[in-house]
Amino acid sequence: MRVWRFLGVHAVVAVVLLAAGVRISYVAFAKGGRCAIVVAGKTLGYYHSECTGAGQGRANDQVYYNAAGNQLADGKGFTSPFGRHEETADHPPVTVFALAGVAVAFNHLPLSLLADETHLPHDTTVRTHVREDRYFMALLGTLNVLLIMLLARRLAGRATAIGAGVLAALYPYLWVNDGLIFSETIAITCVLLTLLLALRCAESPRPARFAAVGAMCAVAALARAELLLLAPLLVLAIAWVARRPDWRVAVRGVVAAGIATVAVLAPWFVYNAGRFHARVLISTNDGLALAGSNCAPVYHGADIGLWNTVPPCVFGSDELDRLDAAEVATAHRHLDQSEISGAYRHKAVTYMRDHLGEIPVVVAARVGRAWSLFRPLDMISYNAGESRERWVTALGLVAYYPLLALALVGAVAMMRRRAGRDLWFLIVPAISVTAVAAATYGQTRLRATGEPSLVILGAIGGAALIGAVRARRRGTDPGDVAAAVPVPRP
Repeated sequence: MRVWRFLGVHAVVAVVLLAAGVRISYVAFAKGGRCAIVVAGKTLGYYHSECTGAGQGRANDQVYYNAAGNQLADGKGFTSPFGRHEETADHPPVTVFALAGVAVAFNHLPLSLLADETHLPHDTTVRTHVREDRYFMALLGTLNVLLIMLLARRLAGRATAIGAGVLAALYPYLWVNDGLIFSETIAITCVLLTLLLALRCAESPRPARFAAVGAMCAVAALARAELLLLAPLLVLAIAWVARRPDWRVAVRGVVAAGIATVAVLAPWFVYNAGRFHARVLISTNDGLALAGSNCAPVYHGADIGLWNTVPPCVFGSDELDRLDAAEVATAHRHLDQSEISGAYRHKAVTYMRDHLGEIPVVVAARVGRAWSLFRPLDMISYNAGESRERWVTALGLVAYYPLLALALVGAVAMMRRRAGRDLWFLIVPAISVTAVAAATYGQTRLRATGEPSLVILGAIGGAALIGAVRARRRGTDPGDVAAAVPVPRP
């Protein structure tokens, strides 16, 4: 037993070092080029990292996350780092909070000695923290690999956990997120912590543990809004198990989880209520997401199921001016983000109502794209617009299909082992991914929070196949591959 533990610790350390090496190397080499700071067509200086945007100067959401984190660290709150610096809730706040922490840390000694500095004219020094944000994501991605191993250990034992860790360390569709300044890496952390808490609660249901699950679901939603779906899907599943022997425990648990979820979401909701004219629960991005995915260019042809950010999918500036005059009570006041989001929602709903017959085909295309089952090669070009190198997307596709096949084997093995509850917990993130793709658009990036479940199920499937091969060699019945699935020890 001591030898097993000894080897286990060393194996875990080796996997964590492998994960860190892959992620840090990706940031250092693929994202290591310097980026020019250009003002009025003149280059004033450089920072030492890839630009936070796609090629040819086209920005993506990395610009927002990095700038918003820096601005929050400077005490300017959640206001837009661009233009008029109006109140903003473009994205949920957790990622911005995390990056603000990075900025604060590297603005002060001793880490300020390591910060990437750009020296501009007139003795001005700028710290963009782009490089620091990337390495923070790389380290957080390494933590995610450890969390994947912990989750797999609880579900299927030590050996399978190590296998899951190796897969997670090397799987391109996981580590590519960890070189970018998007919300995916932090959202994956939140999902893994939520699943670990859910398993703990299912093993011994108590109101306090239900409350912890509900609170963590809310934190996950504040990282990516669609993850609010985790709350009912996990809490009700645990309550269903807990109804025996005592349904009162289940009821108290659901109530505790609901209160905790609302309590965590309430401060952000109240904060937004004082800033915007229309109601904003988590973010104002839903309107744009719906408008960009419900318009002619993405309902037909090669781009079906994708998202588009040019007219007629989104408003032009002249249309926004007309909206300001037509829909805002005070003529001199500009639309705030909540009102623009509402106008986008109305635009999207109107288009959907006028094209009801086309929606089933479009939804199928969206889901197929999200899971790389429909026109997967399109993502090689599409992902490049979000700073994912073409070679990474291609490498990810090569790794994805064998992993998906192994995951299906793992799911069958768990069902035959009657581990339906544990399998449900792993499937819940995939349900969330599918739901958001069906409602908006399909892209492999949106699948990020479901990738850890694929990795764990893939490791379980691989262990089942290896066990079946060993059973065949021993001359025993190899027909039930589920018999080879390891059973975790407490």
